[in-house]
Amino acid sequence: MKRIKIFSYSLLFVIFTAFNLQAIAQPSTEKAAVDPEELSNLRKEIEKNPADLDLHEKYLKASGFTKWGVARRS
Repeated sequence: MKRIKIFSYSLLFVIFTAFNLQAIAQPSTEKAAVDPEELSNLRKEIEKNPADLDLHEKYLKASGFTKWGVARRS
């Protein structure tokens, strides 16, 4: 009976620790405010050279877009 209690408490401790580590490891979702002038300049550059992938990536990062959607801003 004593072994079952020790095993149960140990298992609970491991589970709680694993969930807490997962929550701590999540990246911060806070983003800085978007500069409309910067977005406008990037948009103009993209319209001049639409084949430049680097410009598209810069625009997406500046706008706060991620593969999961638009990042929330505070």
